[in-house]
Amino acid sequence: FCNAKILSRILFIKTYRFWRKIVEMSFKIVALGANPAYQKLTEFEKLRISEVNRAKSLSVLAAGKGQNLARSVNAISPGYCAVAHFLGGATGKWIHDNLTMATGDKIPQIVSWTESQTRTCTTLKDLSSGTVTELIDPSGIVSQKEAS
Repeated sequence: FCNAKILSRILFIKTYRFWRKIVEMSFKIVALGANPAYQKLTEFEKLRISEVNRAKSLSVLAAGKGQNLARSVNAISPGYCAVAHFLGGATGKWIHDNLTMATGDKIPQIVSWTESQTRTCTTLKDLSSGTVTELIDPSGIVSQKEAS
């Protein structure tokens, strides 16, 4: 089992191995996105526990601290910041594609593909009260082979 600190250290080492590639590329900042998420925001007029709820809207985006930093920096200065992260499964592919096409600007990525599915985080928003409930899937395991 790898926790976020171990993942950060592994990804740092992997990023270091890409140093020559990084120097040759045009970006200046590498954001470490050790624990990305396929983020779903589902809004309800009124969320009722233990009942069937019909959503008013659904938004999906690539999320995580490093991913959000790269998105924000590149909104100001396109191509200035890359994100280095572990991605896997259909959700990982979606995140990769979404960041590649985000707002028409490509966000440079250093990806280590894993067999584990990238986690999904779901935010349930009750519009009547303004409250939110966050459902966070467990993070997948990154193998030694995938990290090297």
